[in-house]
Amino acid sequence: MKANKRRTPQLHKRRAALRHRRERWDAILSGIIDMSRVLSSNLDIDTIWDALHDHINLTFETTSFFVAVYDYERDRLALPLVSEDGLRVRHAPIPVCGMSRAVMLHGVELYVQDTEVEQARLRALGIEPDEREPGCWARAWIGVP
Repeated sequence: MKANKRRTPQLHKRRAALRHRRERWDAILSGIIDMSRVLSSNLDIDTIWDALHDHINLTFETTSFFVAVYDYERDRLALPLVSEDGLRVRHAPIPVCGMSRAVMLHGVELYVQDTEVEQARLRALGIEPDEREPGCWARAWIGVP
């Protein structure tokens, strides 16, 4: 009997964690469905960027994110979607620099858990932080090509 009583709090914690995980996945899937509806029913690009902004803000815990579109002719990044502290902000195009440069150069996703701890890795990848890039102050960073 004592073994069962000891397991009960662990079982409750495990069930609560699974319930939280399921609720999170339900919210993510609901957001994806909402985005799909917006994309299939709307050709207004600003409405699409606004919906994507809202979806990313609800799905991920982040203080800063951006979507960049590469301009081959000018070798610059247009930034149609930039979010700082949950607010969509306008941002001028920037040269290919910082973390974005590494993603474009290597053509693979980049995940940095802590920029201060991983400075040697960033240097080895040829990454120099650049203040022109949105969120350049962030300690964690994820980028995909």
